[in-house]
Amino acid sequence: MTTCVHFKDAWKRNKFNHPDLNKIEYLHVGNSNEFKLTTEQKQAFLKSKHFNGLGSLELRGQDIDDKFVEIMCENPTFSRLYRIDLSKNPNITDKSIEYIRESTLIGSIRDGPQICGRYGRTASYIYLNVEGTKVSKEMIKLSSTKAAFDGFDFGGFSIQYLHPITGKKTYHSSQAIKWVELESNFF
Repeated sequence: MTTCVHFKDAWKRNKFNHPDLNKIEYLHVGNSNEFKLTTEQKQAFLKSKHFNGLGSLELRGQDIDDKFVEIMCENPTFSRLYRIDLSKNPNITDKSIEYIRESTLIGSIRDGPQICGRYGRTASYIYLNVEGTKVSKEMIKLSSTKAAFDGFDFGGFSIQYLHPITGKKTYHSSQAIKWVELESNFF
């Protein structure tokens, strides 16, 4: 399942409402200077139930904000996400990072187990590109240090491992860690 699709092509599939969209792993905007999601497309995307295979999401330069990210974090169809490009969206702030970090859905489905070497627990890694946003330098530094997890409650996040072809549950971890790593050109 390594299907790469442009947003405009996914939109043509019944306005983001077609079961075939579950096969998409990477959804992108292409040249963000030439393509912008409309308000109708943003709303339909956030309500869609058909992106269950989506691992990588490019939202670069799409005039999204913290509210968009908050709503996205509440939709179970985005549970497989591991890479989100939020770059060139000046209305994205530290609040979006908090929504993603605190979401019990984003990153909660994986194909195979990952183990966090620092804590010896199953882990889910989420990579965010935040270049050209209002995410603070402090948040970026915090995301790359042990301090981000000092006093962390390991009971609040669980991961289900699903076979990538059959979709059958292969393992479940109820005391997992979610690492959120921020990428930017601040440094």
